[in-house]
Amino acid sequence: MVVKEMMDFSQRFIDIVQILSKKHSYMTLQELSDVLQVSPKTVSRTMKLYMKETSKCKEQGFSIVSKQGYGFQIIIKDKQKFKIFASLYFSEIAEVKEEKVLREKQLLQILLMQNKYITIQELADKVYISESTAATALKNVRHILQRYGLELKNKPSVGIKIAGNEMSIRLCYANYVMNSKEFTNHLHYTHEDIQFVENIILEVLLKWQVQIADLGREHLVSHILVSLYRMKEGFLITFDKAEKEGIMQTKEYHIAEDILRLLKKRYKIIDFEEEIIYITIQLLGKRTLSLGKDELILSDDIEQILLKIFDQIKIRFAVDLNADDTVFNYLALHFEPMLTRLKYGIKSNNPLMEEVKNQHPTSFEMGLIAKQIIMDNYQYVLDDNEVSYLAMYFSLALDQLKYLKKPKNILIVCGLGVCSSRILIYKLRQQYGQYINDIVTCQFHELKHISLRSFDCIISTINQPIGTTKPVIYIDNFLDDLKDKELENFFLDNQGTTFKINDYLKEEYFYFVDTMENEEEAIDYILSQIKRVTEIPNELKQNIMEREKLSSTAFGNYCALPHPIKMCTSETLFAVLILNKPMQWSAKKVRYIFLLSPSKYQPEDLRNFNDHLAKVILDTKSFSKFSRNPNFETLRSLFMTI
Repeated sequence: MVVKEMMDFSQRFIDIVQILSKKHSYMTLQELSDVLQVSPKTVSRTMKLYMKETSKCKEQGFSIVSKQGYGFQIIIKDKQKFKIFASLYFSEIAEVKEEKVLREKQLLQILLMQNKYITIQELADKVYISESTAATALKNVRHILQRYGLELKNKPSVGIKIAGNEMSIRLCYANYVMNSKEFTNHLHYTHEDIQFVENIILEVLLKWQVQIADLGREHLVSHILVSLYRMKEGFLITFDKAEKEGIMQTKEYHIAEDILRLLKKRYKIIDFEEEIIYITIQLLGKRTLSLGKDELILSDDIEQILLKIFDQIKIRFAVDLNADDTVFNYLALHFEPMLTRLKYGIKSNNPLMEEVKNQHPTSFEMGLIAKQIIMDNYQYVLDDNEVSYLAMYFSLALDQLKYLKKPKNILIVCGLGVCSSRILIYKLRQQYGQYINDIVTCQFHELKHISLRSFDCIISTINQPIGTTKPVIYIDNFLDDLKDKELENFFLDNQGTTFKINDYLKEEYFYFVDTMENEEEAIDYILSQIKRVTEIPNELKQNIMEREKLSSTAFGNYCALPHPIKMCTSETLFAVLILNKPMQWSAKKVRYIFLLSPSKYQPEDLRNFNDHLAKVILDTKSFSKFSRNPNFETLRSLFMTI
């Protein structure tokens, strides 16, 4: 009973239950969102959905209560049922996430804000944990420091301390620690201090008529507070002369100069010029420009990179983004501050990252293409936050394409006579006229004498197969009203294709096993089973693993969607692996694995599969039907409804 009902819960709700079960007190939306690294709105939406279905929670031995001003708290009513539920589905990573994140931030705060050696025992005492717990937490602290070019030096019998340049230390503190509740207390700043810095920033930005997003402005306040504290403690920042000369030529340098001149009236600022450079770099990484007010001056370097990205997107997805100059310009404006952030290690947090990855998978894949090209050309590594920002522009581009499509040439195959053909033409012109260039009619037997090359789509009232790779849409009754989903998709959604996911869903590619140890073992198993039915190229596995390295394909709702970074199979292959017990896939639990290898001759299949699968998986109520009865027929019926 536990297994069956649990599957109605999403992975995010399971994580929330797990976090609350360890807290033993109320947690606010903001606290939950900090631990889960999603927006408060996402947490709220998840909780609203399941607070309406309390009976399902009670069957697992618990309930969740909410209290205005306090948040949410879990009440465990049947410890035995809840213990079974937890043992089956709680993630080991999620189980310790909150405590782990808090410990890491506490240890980083101490280490980053001093320049003396400290023993692990002294560190442990400061945060009230055991020495062994501190030693375990420090392993991940080392990895965090490495992202900023910092290292944890160990001196036997003396202790440990952070080694690295001052800018990296400031960035690490501001980026990683600034969201913790202890942030301002640790730096001994009051609310008045924070408000004073924010007011100065707003005043100067208004003077220079420069806009920065609210989140970027909050980060700038944090960086300035960290800088003021570090200066007070005697830690100064330095830059190379050549690097300074280039930065001093920017408008942002003069903005930073004004900000620090006003701050100097209240705080002691040492090495004024160096600090101006540091704040300028922060501004360059957060700048937002308006196309209506700012002239776009695009370097040849960035233009060439964007053209490479657009070319690869066209090859991989059969989508031409060059049709819209507006999106190109927006991306160009985004690139300059993004490259500044990447150059100096400034992290950017996108609160919509999870939503973008889940709800716009095609756009996120386009973002990963950009990530690879940027890595190849600049050796900068984008994280999922940066990729998701790029994906938002690609999502905009895909929407724009609906209105920029080239008008279509249509061939109507009608066996009902001239009058019926004229009615059908009239209705098509009336409903989709802005998307149509030319319409030609013929009877079915005349098809063999007509070249179909010049037509974008064939609309037929005769339900007989037509031998062509062009989209063919069959219409039964059009005399009353011309409402056909395929027609709507073709004209309005820019899907000039007759793609149907059911054409690729085959029972011989549907597998069941108990569980898997890791992603590679699961992928190896699926590919070995496919090989029994058809030949696959040797590079397929390598291409799948390379894509997985760019960003995990664990999707939510216990699903993973592995696919190759380069299309290499002659035909599209779609296989499904169902696990009896969930496995760990990167940071998420996975039970349903949908492996896709799009045909190298039909690149648009990846885009179409992404759209179809996302609709099925993200519909929790619909997907729960498959969770309760995970078999071929259930999945097929779900796809039939899309």
